Amino acid sequence: MIEKPTLRAYLEPVAPETGLLILHHMGADCYEAIHSGTVRDAMLSRCVEVCGDHPVEKVAVDVDDWPDTPSPVLIITIGKEAET
Repeated sequence: MIEKPTLRAYLEPVAPETGLLILHHMGADCYEAIHSGTVRDAMLSRCVEVCGDHPVEKVAVDVDDWPDTPSPVLIITIGKEAET
C-alpha cells in the first residue's frame, strides 16, 4: 500500500506567507475547516502539532480574480490520522 504524504510534509516547503485553508474530511460529504490563514500561522499554531501526521487526501489552489484577493489560497484536505 502506498502511504499518502502528511500535512506536515506538504507545508514545510511552502512559502510562509502563502494563504492556506485546511479541511478535515470526517466522513461521507462531511468536512470541518480547521485552519484559515497563512502557512506561517498554521505552523505556529497547534494545528500542525495536532494534525501534522494526518494524510493529505487532496490539494487544490483557489485563484480569485477579484481585486481584493492578494494571492492564491492553497486548500488542503486531510483525512484520518494514519494508524501506526
